[in-house]
Amino acid sequence: MKGSENMSDLYKLLPRDKHDFERVDVLKYMDKDDLIKLIPKLIEWLQDINCQ
Repeated sequence: MKGSENMSDLYKLLPRDKHDFERVDVLKYMDKDDLIKLIPKLIEWLQDINCQ
């Protein structure tokens, strides 16, 4: 992915639950500029992982 991805497209890459290893693997290799855009949502997602 390049740094020009649409935010709604990026949000689709967020893990759906704590066992969503496929999306986590995608996050590991994505463009750093896009990953930085996701940090606020990732922090929100991690706040209570047991609820996911």
